[in-house]
Amino acid sequence: MSRLWITRTEPGAHDLARHFASLGCEVRTCPVVSIEPTGNKQPTRHCDVGIFLSKHAINGEILAAVSLQHVLAVGQSTAEKLRTLGVTANFPVHASSKGLYDLVESTLPVASKVLVVCGEDGNTSLQNRLRTRGHDVFEWFVYRRSRNQCADLSEFESTDVMEVSSGTAMNVVANLFSEISSLDLATVALVVPSDRIAKAARRLGFANVCIAQGARASDLELPVLRLLRAKRRQLAT
Repeated sequence: MSRLWITRTEPGAHDLARHFASLGCEVRTCPVVSIEPTGNKQPTRHCDVGIFLSKHAINGEILAAVSLQHVLAVGQSTAEKLRTLGVTANFPVHASSKGLYDLVESTLPVASKVLVVCGEDGNTSLQNRLRTRGHDVFEWFVYRRSRNQCADLSEFESTDVMEVSSGTAMNVVANLFSEISSLDLATVALVVPSDRIAKAARRLGFANVCIAQGARASDLELPVLRLLRAKRRQLAT
Protein backbone atom coordinates (compact mmCIF):
# COMPACT_ATOMS: atom_id res chain seq x y z
CA MET A 1 0.00 0.00 0.00
CA SER A 2 1.21 3.52 -0.84
CA ARG A 3 1.91 5.80 2.09
CA LEU A 4 0.89 9.40 2.76
CA TRP A 5 3.10 11.55 5.01
CA ILE A 6 1.33 14.51 6.63
CA THR A 7 3.78 17.24 7.65
CA ARG A 8 1.49 20.01 8.94
CA THR A 9 1.29 21.15 12.56
CA GLU A 10 -1.10 19.81 15.19
CA PRO A 11 -4.02 19.63 15.70
CA GLY A 12 -4.47 19.85 11.94
CA ALA A 13 -2.14 16.90 11.27
CA HIS A 14 -4.19 14.52 13.41
CA ASP A 15 -7.49 15.67 11.89
CA LEU A 16 -6.18 15.28 8.35
CA ALA A 17 -4.70 11.85 9.11
CA ARG A 18 -8.03 10.67 10.50
CA HIS A 19 -9.80 11.87 7.36
CA PHE A 20 -7.52 9.97 4.97
CA ALA A 21 -7.40 6.88 7.20
CA SER A 22 -11.20 6.75 6.96
CA LEU A 23 -10.74 6.56 3.17
CA GLY A 24 -8.49 3.51 3.52
CA CYS A 25 -5.14 5.27 3.15
CA GLU A 26 -2.00 4.32 5.05
CA VAL A 27 -1.09 7.55 6.80
CA ARG A 28 1.85 8.70 8.92
CA THR A 29 2.02 12.06 10.66
CA CYS A 30 5.21 13.89 11.53
CA PRO A 31 4.77 17.66 11.84
CA VAL A 32 8.03 19.11 10.56
CA VAL A 33 7.52 22.53 12.16
CA SER A 34 6.25 23.69 15.53
CA ILE A 35 4.42 26.93 16.31
CA GLU A 36 5.79 29.30 18.94
CA PRO A 37 4.34 32.65 20.10
CA THR A 38 6.55 35.65 19.45
CA GLY A 39 5.34 37.76 22.37
CA ASN A 40 5.25 40.81 20.08
CA LYS A 41 2.93 43.64 21.13
CA GLN A 42 0.25 44.87 18.77
CA PRO A 43 1.45 47.77 16.57
CA THR A 44 -1.88 49.61 16.93
CA ARG A 45 -5.10 49.09 18.85
CA HIS A 46 -7.83 50.62 16.65
CA CYS A 47 -8.22 49.56 13.00
CA ASP A 48 -10.92 49.57 10.37
CA VAL A 49 -10.32 45.91 9.62
CA GLY A 50 -8.31 43.04 11.07
CA ILE A 51 -7.17 40.24 8.77
CA PHE A 52 -6.20 36.88 10.25
CA LEU A 53 -3.99 34.82 7.95
CA SER A 54 -3.94 31.60 10.00
CA LYS A 55 -5.65 29.75 12.82
CA HIS A 56 -2.29 29.99 14.61
CA ALA A 57 -2.78 33.77 14.76
CA ILE A 58 -5.93 33.52 16.87
CA ASN A 59 -6.48 33.32 20.60
CA GLY A 60 -8.50 35.20 23.18
CA GLU A 61 -5.59 37.35 24.32
CA ILE A 62 -4.85 38.53 20.78
CA LEU A 63 -8.49 39.38 20.11
CA ALA A 64 -8.80 41.28 23.39
CA ALA A 65 -5.78 43.46 22.52
CA VAL A 66 -7.32 45.15 19.48
CA SER A 67 -10.50 46.99 18.53
CA LEU A 68 -11.68 46.08 15.01
CA GLN A 69 -14.68 47.34 13.06
CA HIS A 70 -14.48 44.48 10.55
CA VAL A 71 -12.76 41.10 10.70
CA LEU A 72 -11.63 39.02 7.73
CA ALA A 73 -10.17 35.51 7.72
CA VAL A 74 -8.00 33.84 5.10
CA GLY A 75 -10.41 30.91 4.82
CA GLN A 76 -13.31 29.02 6.32
CA SER A 77 -11.37 27.11 8.99
CA THR A 78 -9.79 30.34 10.28
CA ALA A 79 -13.22 31.99 10.34
CA GLU A 80 -14.61 29.01 12.27
CA LYS A 81 -11.93 29.37 14.95
CA LEU A 82 -12.77 33.07 15.26
CA ARG A 83 -16.43 32.18 15.64
CA THR A 84 -15.68 29.85 18.56
CA LEU A 85 -14.26 32.94 20.32
CA GLY A 86 -17.31 35.05 19.58
CA VAL A 87 -15.99 36.90 16.52
CA THR A 88 -17.79 36.87 13.17
CA ALA A 89 -15.45 37.08 10.18
CA ASN A 90 -15.99 37.21 6.46
CA PHE A 91 -13.74 35.08 4.28
CA PRO A 92 -13.14 34.62 0.54
CA VAL A 93 -14.52 31.66 -1.38
CA HIS A 94 -10.97 30.64 -2.27
CA ALA A 95 -8.49 30.87 0.62
CA SER A 96 -5.72 33.01 -0.87
CA SER A 97 -4.08 36.41 -0.66
CA LYS A 98 -5.84 37.44 -3.87
CA GLY A 99 -9.21 36.39 -2.48
CA LEU A 100 -8.59 38.43 0.67
CA TYR A 101 -7.40 41.41 -1.35
CA ASP A 102 -10.57 41.39 -3.45
CA LEU A 103 -12.66 41.10 -0.28
CA VAL A 104 -10.93 44.12 1.30
CA GLU A 105 -11.34 46.15 -1.88
CA SER A 106 -15.06 45.39 -2.01
CA THR A 107 -15.56 46.13 1.71
CA LEU A 108 -13.47 49.16 2.63
CA PRO A 109 -12.70 52.58 1.14
CA VAL A 110 -9.18 53.52 0.11
CA ALA A 111 -6.87 54.67 2.95
CA SER A 112 -8.44 52.32 5.48
CA LYS A 113 -6.44 51.28 8.51
CA VAL A 114 -5.70 47.54 8.17
CA LEU A 115 -4.15 45.22 10.75
CA VAL A 116 -2.77 41.92 9.40
CA VAL A 117 -2.30 39.31 12.13
CA CYS A 118 0.07 36.59 10.93
CA GLY A 119 3.28 34.64 11.43
CA GLU A 120 6.86 35.63 10.77
CA ASP A 121 8.42 34.80 7.38
CA GLY A 122 5.05 34.32 5.71
CA ASN A 123 3.74 35.46 2.35
CA THR A 124 3.53 39.29 2.28
CA SER A 125 1.89 39.76 -1.13
CA LEU A 126 -1.43 40.80 0.45
CA GLN A 127 0.18 43.52 2.58
CA ASN A 128 2.20 44.81 -0.36
CA ARG A 129 -0.87 45.05 -2.62
CA LEU A 130 -2.91 46.82 0.05
CA ARG A 131 -0.16 49.40 0.61
CA THR A 132 0.07 49.98 -3.14
CA ARG A 133 -3.67 50.75 -3.15
CA GLY A 134 -3.21 53.37 -0.44
CA HIS A 135 -4.25 51.46 2.67
CA ASP A 136 -2.44 52.04 5.96
CA VAL A 137 -1.22 48.51 6.78
CA PHE A 138 0.10 47.31 10.14
CA GLU A 139 1.54 43.81 10.60
CA TRP A 140 1.34 41.94 13.89
CA PHE A 141 3.60 38.89 13.85
CA VAL A 142 2.17 36.78 16.67
CA TYR A 143 3.80 33.40 15.97
CA ARG A 144 6.82 31.85 14.31
CA ARG A 145 7.52 28.43 12.84
CA SER A 146 10.60 26.45 13.83
CA ARG A 147 11.88 23.05 12.82
CA ASN A 148 10.37 20.19 14.76
CA GLN A 149 12.40 17.06 15.53
CA CYS A 150 10.56 14.09 14.04
CA ALA A 151 10.70 11.06 16.32
CA ASP A 152 11.75 8.35 13.88
CA LEU A 153 12.58 9.43 10.36
CA SER A 154 13.14 5.83 9.26
CA GLU A 155 9.35 5.38 9.33
CA PHE A 156 9.05 7.68 6.35
CA GLU A 157 11.64 6.11 4.06
CA SER A 158 8.89 4.44 2.02
CA THR A 159 6.81 7.61 1.65
CA ASP A 160 5.08 8.01 -1.71
CA VAL A 161 3.03 11.20 -1.24
CA MET A 162 3.70 14.12 1.11
CA GLU A 163 1.35 16.89 2.21
CA VAL A 164 3.18 20.20 2.76
CA SER A 165 1.16 23.27 3.73
CA SER A 166 3.66 26.13 4.26
CA GLY A 167 6.84 27.55 2.79
CA THR A 168 8.73 26.98 6.04
CA ALA A 169 7.65 23.34 6.10
CA MET A 170 8.76 23.03 2.48
CA ASN A 171 12.28 24.12 3.36
CA VAL A 172 12.41 21.70 6.31
CA VAL A 173 11.21 18.82 4.12
CA ALA A 174 13.95 19.58 1.58
CA ASN A 175 16.53 19.45 4.37
CA LEU A 176 15.12 16.11 5.55
CA PHE A 177 15.57 14.69 2.08
CA SER A 178 19.24 15.60 2.22
CA GLU A 179 19.52 13.68 5.52
CA ILE A 180 17.68 10.51 4.46
CA SER A 181 19.44 8.92 1.52
CA SER A 182 16.53 6.63 0.67
CA LEU A 183 14.17 9.58 0.07
CA ASP A 184 14.30 10.69 -3.55
CA LEU A 185 13.10 14.14 -4.62
CA ALA A 186 12.40 12.82 -8.10
CA THR A 187 10.01 10.06 -7.02
CA VAL A 188 8.09 11.38 -3.99
CA ALA A 189 4.97 13.33 -4.95
CA LEU A 190 4.06 16.52 -3.08
CA VAL A 191 0.60 17.99 -2.55
CA VAL A 192 0.64 21.70 -1.68
CA PRO A 193 -2.16 24.28 -1.22
CA SER A 194 -0.84 27.12 -3.36
CA ASP A 195 1.14 28.02 -6.45
CA ARG A 196 3.63 29.92 -4.26
CA ILE A 197 4.59 26.78 -2.30
CA ALA A 198 4.64 24.72 -5.50
CA LYS A 199 7.18 27.11 -7.06
CA ALA A 200 9.33 26.87 -3.92
CA ALA A 201 9.18 23.06 -4.10
CA ARG A 202 10.27 23.00 -7.73
CA ARG A 203 13.14 25.39 -7.01
CA LEU A 204 14.30 22.96 -4.31
CA GLY A 205 14.35 20.11 -6.82
CA PHE A 206 11.01 18.33 -6.35
CA ALA A 207 9.78 17.11 -9.71
CA ASN A 208 6.25 15.85 -8.96
CA VAL A 209 4.23 18.66 -7.35
CA CYS A 210 0.43 18.83 -7.33
CA ILE A 211 -1.42 22.02 -6.38
CA ALA A 212 -4.68 21.57 -4.45
CA GLN A 213 -7.41 24.22 -4.26
CA GLY A 214 -6.62 24.88 -0.59
CA ALA A 215 -5.37 23.29 2.62
CA ARG A 216 -8.59 21.71 3.94
CA ALA A 217 -9.18 17.95 3.81
CA SER A 218 -11.87 18.46 1.16
CA ASP A 219 -9.39 20.41 -0.99
CA LEU A 220 -6.65 17.79 -0.64
CA GLU A 221 -8.75 14.65 -0.97
CA LEU A 222 -8.95 14.34 -4.76
CA PRO A 223 -5.29 15.17 -5.61
CA VAL A 224 -3.96 12.95 -2.79
CA LEU A 225 -6.12 9.97 -3.81
CA ARG A 226 -5.14 10.41 -7.46
CA LEU A 227 -1.44 10.41 -6.60
CA LEU A 228 -1.76 7.39 -4.30
CA ARG A 229 -3.61 5.45 -7.01
CA ALA A 230 -0.92 6.38 -9.53
CA LYS A 231 1.77 5.12 -7.13
CA ARG A 232 -0.07 1.82 -6.65
CA ARG A 233 -0.30 1.34 -10.41
CA GLN A 234 3.45 1.95 -10.71
CA LEU A 235 4.15 -0.64 -8.02
CA ALA A 236 1.88 -3.16 -9.77
CA THR A 237 3.71 -2.94 -13.09
